[in-house]
Amino acid sequence: MPTLHARIVDVAARISASAPTASWTAPDVATAFSDTAERLRALTGAAAPEAAPRVWCTWYRYFEDLTADDVRENLAALDELDLPIDVMQIDDGWSTGTGEGTRVRDAFGDLAALVDTIRAGGRRAGIWLAPFLLGVETTLATEHPEWLVGPAGFNWGQDQTGLDLTHPGVQEYLVEVFSSLRDLGIDYFKLDFLYAGAIPGTRHRPLDGVQAYREGMLLIREAVGPDAFLVGCGAPLLPSIGLVDAMRVSPDTFHEGGEDGSTGLRGQMSLEARHWQNGRLWINDPDCLVARPSFALRDQWAEVVRSAGGLASFSDRLAELDDHGLRMVRDLLEAPDDRRAPSAAAATGGLR
Repeated sequence: MPTLHARIVDVAARISASAPTASWTAPDVATAFSDTAERLRALTGAAAPEAAPRVWCTWYRYFEDLTADDVRENLAALDELDLPIDVMQIDDGWSTGTGEGTRVRDAFGDLAALVDTIRAGGRRAGIWLAPFLLGVETTLATEHPEWLVGPAGFNWGQDQTGLDLTHPGVQEYLVEVFSSLRDLGIDYFKLDFLYAGAIPGTRHRPLDGVQAYREGMLLIREAVGPDAFLVGCGAPLLPSIGLVDAMRVSPDTFHEGGEDGSTGLRGQMSLEARHWQNGRLWINDPDCLVARPSFALRDQWAEVVRSAGGLASFSDRLAELDDHGLRMVRDLLEAPDDRRAPSAAAATGGLR
């Protein structure tokens, strides 16, 4: 797939591509986006997305202070309240960090036992990883400097770097990580900071960043199997077509400490701009509903999430929801199938 580049020259945007491209016309903007999506699917051989699951996520309530008991508490509450959740997704906070393999943080507890408990209740177990990103001070980075490509930002108190997805050692490592989690019974993977797989730099094999990224994603799919559900996050969008089941198309609802609403509805603009992708390229993930009273913008954000369609998820401790918040969660999770089914979302048109 060609890589498109846009740069501003004087007052115009100049578009170039790394390989030959095609062009076409459409009678209106909505049709242009729809036609583009169908052409991209045909080009990549991507299958039409299936119906979106309903997800409970740990992140916006527990952040990195998560324990297995927190998940169990909410699992029991979901049953007591009879809320239709398909996936219990364990977000960041379960492991000792990127670059440390699948080592579980001591304070978290027993991951394998938790997965068994989730699955015993008829739900799927999901987990968060940042598979292509690691801190420069981590075990993996210090033991295998030959696996690193180049700078990939700053997070978790240290500089980050991207993995060389063409290196045989990295490929073996990724297969081991994902195979071990799949063997535990996990079959829903939220893959974050995926851009790190495509950063510029010298690689073991002479592939560019996009080619290396796609190779790494194909490796993950092979390791987890065709029935696993992959959610892309922080990913290069066009290169991900055909490689993920769902894609985060908005920034985080808020960062830790942002429940006061001071940063506004961070995801609304990108959700509206990328609505046309839902059901065509993948299932859009609008990010989690947060329905507890302490989130100042819960009503406004609930309306945005409901309108977006796609992946239905929320991230609250059930015990902290008031009656109004619980109604918002039910409205999202119990929406008719045609609100969550990608085919219906695609049929409603493109831009909103």
